Amino acid sequence: LQSKVDKATVIFIGLVNFTQWCRVHSPVEIMEYLDVVCSMFDQNISKFKSLFKLKVINGTYMAAGGLFNEETNKPYPLEAVEFSILCAQSIAQRNQQLSGTSSSDMKLAIGINTGGPIISGILGIDKPLFDIWGDAVNISSRLQTSCPPNCIQMSKETMESLPEGLF
Repeated sequence: LQSKVDKATVIFIGLVNFTQWCRVHSPVEIMEYLDVVCSMFDQNISKFKSLFKLKVINGTYMAAGGLFNEETNKPYPLEAVEFSILCAQSIAQRNQQLSGTSSSDMKLAIGINTGGPIISGILGIDKPLFDIWGDAVNISSRLQTSCPPNCIQMSKETMESLPEGLF
């Protein structure tokens, strides 16, 4: 099953310095922390009709909006930004709860890009995986990896897709 979407918004939310953090924590601690973070982000994304979680890769949560013809009263780029802000707030709250521990200073780097076309499809037979590809995906990933900690970096296309006067 494959399809093409003319335009979508892709979000990458990465835990800054996650690989280094993993070096000083046990596998159990890593999985417990990732489970808490992913569960918080999953709860957050459920509040936005146009957004869809794709996967988590090495401490980076990947989601997209506009892949399916979702009925929503907000544009999916706006939902992507609101979701990202909510995730940043969730990490800040989690940091406060873990105050004084080595997990109390986690930071996020967030990249958001709107563009297309996006190709999507299901890969494989054994444990099939839904995934998306395209320049818009690559740009969003680069925005995230080059983003300063505790910031959201978005493309011009995403900014132009947001309601006027928002920023």
